[in-house]
Amino acid sequence: MVAWENEVVMRDVTNAGLVVSDRIGREIAGQVDLEEALEASRYSSHPYSTHPREWPPLVEVVDTWELPPVLIERYNAAGGEGTALCGIFPEIRRAWASVDNSLFLWRFDKWDGQCPEYSGEEQAICAVGLAKTKPGVFVEAIQYLLVLATPVELILVGVCCSGRGDETDPYAEVSLQPLPEYTIPSDGVTMTCITCTDRGHIFLAGRDGHVYELQYTTGSSWQKRCRKVCLTAGLGSVISRWVVPNVFKFGAVDPIVEMVVDSERHVLYAQSKWLHLVAVLSDGRRMYLSTAPSSGNNNALGGLSGLGANNRPNCLKVVTTRPSPPIGVSGGLAFGALSLAGRSQGDDLSLKIESAYYSSGTLVLSDSSPSAVSSLLIVNRDPSTQSLSSGSLGAGVRGSRALRESVSSIPVEGRMLFVADVLPLPDTASIVQSLYSELELCGFHNSWESCEKTSIKLWARGDLSTQHILPRRKVVIFSTMGMMEVVFNRPIDILRRLLESNSPRPLLEDFFNRFGAGEAAAMCLMLAARIVYTEAFISNIVAEKAAEAFEDPRVVGMPQLEGSGALSNTRTAAGGFSMGQVVQEAEPVFSGAHEGLCLCSSRLLLPLWELPVFIINGVPELQMQSLKMGS
Repeated sequence: MVAWENEVVMRDVTNAGLVVSDRIGREIAGQVDLEEALEASRYSSHPYSTHPREWPPLVEVVDTWELPPVLIERYNAAGGEGTALCGIFPEIRRAWASVDNSLFLWRFDKWDGQCPEYSGEEQAICAVGLAKTKPGVFVEAIQYLLVLATPVELILVGVCCSGRGDETDPYAEVSLQPLPEYTIPSDGVTMTCITCTDRGHIFLAGRDGHVYELQYTTGSSWQKRCRKVCLTAGLGSVISRWVVPNVFKFGAVDPIVEMVVDSERHVLYAQSKWLHLVAVLSDGRRMYLSTAPSSGNNNALGGLSGLGANNRPNCLKVVTTRPSPPIGVSGGLAFGALSLAGRSQGDDLSLKIESAYYSSGTLVLSDSSPSAVSSLLIVNRDPSTQSLSSGSLGAGVRGSRALRESVSSIPVEGRMLFVADVLPLPDTASIVQSLYSELELCGFHNSWESCEKTSIKLWARGDLSTQHILPRRKVVIFSTMGMMEVVFNRPIDILRRLLESNSPRPLLEDFFNRFGAGEAAAMCLMLAARIVYTEAFISNIVAEKAAEAFEDPRVVGMPQLEGSGALSNTRTAAGGFSMGQVVQEAEPVFSGAHEGLCLCSSRLLLPLWELPVFIINGVPELQMQSLKMGS
């Protein structure tokens, strides 16, 4: 009797393991590569979708801050003239702005009343950057380097970060440490921008059209601690610059206005006045460029994903374009919708994008087209389409894998100057990295990146598979009128607010229909069990309502046997029997609750499903043996 019970239990456990393995395989296969999604989008007539107006918003502003009074006072004292720059350093949770020769730093995620000023230079600051320190050069307290460029000097300033005693805020204190031995002349080259890599390399773009690297070491009695190296000029150009200074040269110069680092492929892209590498055009269209030729094998679009970290780029070409978001976006917006009512018939109805930001599948556009107010258009992948892609078969697979995005609009005052992701806290990021570092599909192979930066790569996989482990995504936007924090609600956040507001049943049914009974049931299970990452505690009322919806056959369906009417199917149209037909065995069709349980379990177990339970080592004549949970 006991042996029979053990056999039944083992059979059930084995079957459960097979189901989890199947769902994990489908989850991985359902992660559509950008190249494949763009290729499928060429045959799709609806690249954009609208968010239901009755639902909570996908994107909303959660907080706003005015610029520090001392910064406004200094800017007004300068009469609005001179040199003024601004930006965000998400690594240290600080925004920055410069007015002439003064640099100001302050928290962008909350106002703590502190806005320290650094004004150690006589010349106006023309470019600012932040670099991670190289190991072994400075004391451990200096974690980052502030890179300042003036028309005559290049300066490194140490940045020290310290937290509070309770370790709840690792970015509570930031102090600047002057490093007088790490200052060098600019040799008459005015730098236009500075960008840094995860390995601590510092690149500077010059107004003379060249790219420079600022190198630094511990130094010695005969070696300089810091030097500037031109990366784009040959020997003749170096000799010419030494013989004839830039000030005496005539002719057109193509200054570099922007640079960006591709950490995945270790490529530095530079944009100049006459040579552009662009992703977003002024009318909102996107251009996708590749640095590798098409391999002809699942790379129809020119290898957007085919170039690995160890391959050198050998070309630069436009692969495909994507149409601009539609005008007149509406539905579920927290601060109203962009409307065409305020435009006259003579107005140009095309977008006029003045600045843009793209990161991990999310695009932020600043639209300055004629309207009552300026607006931010936020474009990200529609999560409801991801719930259908994993199970797509047959002729509809191309349409289901096409990139379909939702568009939200937020009215704003002023112009967007800078945007940055709010990185997860170090504790959360380190947990995510430790769990997912062994999975190749997550792209955690760059060991030089901080755990905060590597964890945001999971956002590109979509909300459905990451909302149990990652918080809501946030970005901070620096505008001419102040700063705002924008949050992206995940599908589970929308469901939670539908349950909190006691929404009518048709809205809940619409949610289940849009995401599918299985995905919606999985979200109900996570809310009921409180196994989702949330900033606020899930109330008992929400947990109880989620549990009720998980067991409600009106939304999750009822299990049944497919082909249970096999006898009737064998009857011919004439009313007789067809003796040649094979009676199909009835297959179970599970409810959405069963599928939700499978999805929830597989996503929780994904990081460790293929890890060995134990490993036998130390026996030379035997190979290493492991027992995997999925076997």
